[in-house]
Amino acid sequence: NLKLRSINLAGNRICSFKEVLDVARLRHLEQMNFSDPDWGENPICFLCNYQTYTLYHLSTLQVHDCMNVGPEEHRASEAAFSKKRLYYNMRIKMLKRQAADAIRSAKTLDEERRASIGRDLAAADNTLRRANAFQLARRDNAPEARPPQAEDPAESQDRQALVRRLQLNQVELEDTNAAWNSFSTAVHGERDAQIRALLLELQTGGNVRFEQGTPETDPWAAQIEDLVKGRFRAEEFSRFGILDLKVQSVTRLHHRSLRIRFEELLERLDDNGQKQVDHLFYVPDPRRAEEDLQSVAEEGLGEASPSSSSRPPRIILTNSVSIAEVARLDHYAKTEMGQASSRAVRRIARLQRERQTVAAGGSVATVDLLEDQASSSLVLPPVCSGVLMICSVFMAEQQSDNPPCFDGVAGDARELWANEPSTLPPAGPDLPGGDRHPRVLYRTRESDPKQKVWSVPWPELVLPEFLVEFDYQQMSEASHMQVKPRQAELGASIGRLLRDFAFFAKLGVEEQSSRTSANREEDVPIGQDSVLQHWPQALPELPTIERFEPSMWCQPLLMLLAVPQPESFSGLRVLNLHGRKLRRIEASTLQLLTGLETLILSFNSIESMGVIPQCQTLTTLDVSHNLMQKVSSMVGFPSLLRLDLSWNLLLSLEPLSILQRDVPQLEHLVILGNTATRGDNGRLMAIAKLSCLRTLDDQKVTPEEVEKGKASNSEHPQITEALLMQRSFVAPSKASVGGSTEARRPPLPGSLGYDPEKDRVCALLGQGGGGSSPSRMSTANWRSQVEVVDLRGLDLTDLSGLSNFPRCQSLRLCDNQLTGLDGLRGCPRLEELSVERNCLSNLSGLSHLQDLRRLDAGCNQITDVLDLQKLDKLCQLSLEDNFVDSLDTFAQLYGLMELYLSNNVVEELRSILLLKQLPKLIILDLSGNDLCSAPDYRLYTIFHLRKLKVLDGLPVTQAEQQEADHKFSGRVTMELLEDKLGPSPSCYTFRTVDLSGQGIRELGQLLNDDIFPSLRELILDGNPFSDIRNVGPLSKLLVLRMNKTRIDLEKGMLGDGDACGGIGTFPQLQVLEMGQSGITDISYFSQFPLQSLRILHLPGNDITKIEGLSNLEQLRELVIDKNKVKQLPA
Repeated sequence: NLKLRSINLAGNRICSFKEVLDVARLRHLEQMNFSDPDWGENPICFLCNYQTYTLYHLSTLQVHDCMNVGPEEHRASEAAFSKKRLYYNMRIKMLKRQAADAIRSAKTLDEERRASIGRDLAAADNTLRRANAFQLARRDNAPEARPPQAEDPAESQDRQALVRRLQLNQVELEDTNAAWNSFSTAVHGERDAQIRALLLELQTGGNVRFEQGTPETDPWAAQIEDLVKGRFRAEEFSRFGILDLKVQSVTRLHHRSLRIRFEELLERLDDNGQKQVDHLFYVPDPRRAEEDLQSVAEEGLGEASPSSSSRPPRIILTNSVSIAEVARLDHYAKTEMGQASSRAVRRIARLQRERQTVAAGGSVATVDLLEDQASSSLVLPPVCSGVLMICSVFMAEQQSDNPPCFDGVAGDARELWANEPSTLPPAGPDLPGGDRHPRVLYRTRESDPKQKVWSVPWPELVLPEFLVEFDYQQMSEASHMQVKPRQAELGASIGRLLRDFAFFAKLGVEEQSSRTSANREEDVPIGQDSVLQHWPQALPELPTIERFEPSMWCQPLLMLLAVPQPESFSGLRVLNLHGRKLRRIEASTLQLLTGLETLILSFNSIESMGVIPQCQTLTTLDVSHNLMQKVSSMVGFPSLLRLDLSWNLLLSLEPLSILQRDVPQLEHLVILGNTATRGDNGRLMAIAKLSCLRTLDDQKVTPEEVEKGKASNSEHPQITEALLMQRSFVAPSKASVGGSTEARRPPLPGSLGYDPEKDRVCALLGQGGGGSSPSRMSTANWRSQVEVVDLRGLDLTDLSGLSNFPRCQSLRLCDNQLTGLDGLRGCPRLEELSVERNCLSNLSGLSHLQDLRRLDAGCNQITDVLDLQKLDKLCQLSLEDNFVDSLDTFAQLYGLMELYLSNNVVEELRSILLLKQLPKLIILDLSGNDLCSAPDYRLYTIFHLRKLKVLDGLPVTQAEQQEADHKFSGRVTMELLEDKLGPSPSCYTFRTVDLSGQGIRELGQLLNDDIFPSLRELILDGNPFSDIRNVGPLSKLLVLRMNKTRIDLEKGMLGDGDACGGIGTFPQLQVLEMGQSGITDISYFSQFPLQSLRILHLPGNDITKIEGLSNLEQLRELVIDKNKVKQLPA
């Protein structure tokens, strides 16, 4: 009933702020009571920030919990909540940046590993392809068209060994792909989990939060570490090679509503007053352990329904680390990443043993490395980590189960009761509501009776308390490798993920490097390297042909044909030009080859398909291991069935479209080894575009892949009426504070701001009503009521069709293919726009969005931001991972509070001064820009942006502010001059410069003729400097005022070898004032070359004797009043 004005829910069991959000849909609600003196309270009333949260979301309330509330209370709640929202939005942005930085760092390591494998693979592939090309030419060509005879290049066992080596390299590449996919998924999962935790903390008003601690800094975390280590048994992990574990961090879970429920249960069931609570490990699902633990940490273990007689699934707990962890490790060993890690460690261990054997004088027989790779023994990488959850458990009544024991090597403890059901009579339901003690069953491990597994019947008996992240310490031949990424910058969890990936990536690179250097030093082939050394000697050396012209056919030295005569051309079926450093083939070179079917151009320097002449009869073309970055055309190959483009430099999947257009009949394609073809997307796109394809990368194309490819290659969706109805929402409207004007409250950071089911337009139209909309909705007027449009992840290329949304305030266009934003004129009241991860190069089309307050445009290719100049209301601007090189435009956004510009191309440190004009800027992120590498970047920024609270994700501390003030204040810098005098051209033309009262301690080297060529008067009064030796030369200076300073006449006036300025570089000086400067002795004036000085003012000093002025021949006026002079000179 949307017209409700008063609700009394006092005396119930409401314990979550989520219920408040549902009540917020009542636009006319004026009175809301969760607490009432007559009926009692709800648990929600005991939560932190209860009143602030309620008043913020129920902005129309006039009576709350029987107390009158007015506009002042609403404004206070909105101000408090806005600050919290700002803080959490910043934290979320920093998490996203940390994840992006980790991905970027890992990508560099991944490229290094792939390059290492690629070099090894290329060496073996070159040898094998060269031999195969000779054999193919000798077999298929006519005798007169065969290449010069060479002896058989290899024995069968050598060929098999080399093929096995190539297969091994392919396995390494697949393992690298698995490691990258696993790492990327883990980083994004960790990022999303931490974002969910932050949002949960905000949405619950801080009643659910996660406190981070380490054993080194927090006593409570050290106690948890002792508990975990006390329950760890190394012998139970011996088959994994694990010796110990090291706790890295402990997260304390604060879940106030769960704790209130748990403590109420203790008071109700604890008869003897002794709280019988134990701390046990929660046993998660080993197949999804991290997700299971994160879910329990955020939401608890669930709650039994009072209206249901069925009991929830039993909760399995243990006091043994091995019971909680071994099942997860076993499952990990079977995953793609686990097998890849095991193969990598075994591979390195084997190579190390081979090298040690050869170094000791032994011999290493040729072995089948692939069989070794397939070994079933488990080897984990030395940095394998894990997570344990510690729960408080009420154990008032526990009973040994029947059967009482379980096998010591049992797998998943969760399956114990399923595999061997209890024979004890079932106990009736004890909770919720009853006061009988619930019965907790346990079983002991046969090999160690102290280790137990408990089966807890009700989630109310268990309170999640701690998450413990740890690393296993292993005895491994590769354990000497230590990789320590910037965990402080990336965050503990994401930093550990990067560390694990770095270990895997460095494993192959460093070992291959050490193996290569060892072979070079000892000249001893290890394993399969002997094959590479044997084969090239059996193959003829071929001359280089950088440009292949028709005249070269008849040159015997080029070794193209055994009989280089014109009649030989008709019998040429295979042309082998492998490894000739070829760059170009002239167009007429292949015209005489009327029967050419196979052209082998592998291992050359070809950069474009345009240098290969058209050939009507060609069926096989091998251009692997060349330098092609793109394929512009394949016209002129109507018979081509097999194409090898592997191991080139293709940067995009655009060549697939070219192949679809020019050679649709292609049946066999090889594109592996290119940057653009990693992952499943390249394979699916190739299968979708080339309908005749039978094999791809030497793997058969399955019917299932064909269907997937067709689905993935569907045309980019257009913005239609039906799509908009499905993706448009009517968010709950809120009345503004103290008035009747409707205004939608900004959503929580990272949230949608609407219910994806209740507020969807198509659902509301299906119900025949407007739900939370102010007027009845119909197919004719639904656009006028939409407030949120969500078009994320649709691969849109344009915004045509997005029109006539007069009330739309939030538009989400992330993860599309947009190149422009010209279709937004239909949303004139837009306040929030998200266009992250598109293809934008500028922001044209935004200048008319005068109400825009929040813009997220990260992960594009934006270079031009001039269209932001007129957006006066912009509060938050996110342009991370773009190509912005200037801060000029941002200086005009006076309402800006948050500016995120990490990983752009801003180089000039002094450009930060442009942001001084932003009076509200409190959060700034410039990390990843070149200016951050400047010395004292952080202190410089803190000093000049005085209102900044957070810089690059780190809070600005008072100690940093003091250090910045000490370092940069009190100096004449270009920033100070520009602040006082305006932007500097090549020089200033001022005749008078006033720098009085600036707290200057050091005058620096900027006060000279180069910057002030016309300076006549310099005023430095009221500054605590004592030295002017770096000032000058100022050849036209007439007046120098230095009153109320601390000038040192003895050491601070005349320049020396290190200081090229001073009083002697003012040849035209006529007036000098140094009153109230603490001067006691003026005899030093006899050393100063002041031949033009006419007026000298020295009042208010401590001068006792007038002397040293005899050389001031032009002196006409001397002021020495308020000194301590007792007599005048004769």
